[in-house]
Order: sequence, then structure tokens, then C-alpha cells
Amino acid sequence: MQRLGLKVEWGQKYFTETYNSKRSRIWLTEAELLDFLKYLESQPDQVAGL
Repeated sequence: MQRLGLKVEWGQKYFTETYNSKRSRIWLTEAELLDFLKYLESQPDQVAGL
């Protein structure tokens, strides 16, 4: 999340919308954590090209 410049609030909103109202990584299952990690890894760097 830091690499992408994302804030905690973004994560809370993403988790709530994507993982049935779970507001924190603490409540995610191992499969959900892996899914979230794959999503983050697939995103381009925020400062790419600088």
C-alpha cells in the first residue's frame, strides 16, 4: 500500500466493499489476504517513470 501511496482509509473502504464489510486485514482469511496481495502487486507504481 505504501508503494502505491494508499492511505489506511482507502484500505478500509476497499476491504468493506470487497470482503463483506471486513474493515481490516486482521479479519481477512488467508485466501483473502493472498487475493489482496495479488491485487496490490498488479497495480503500477504511483511514481512510475520519475
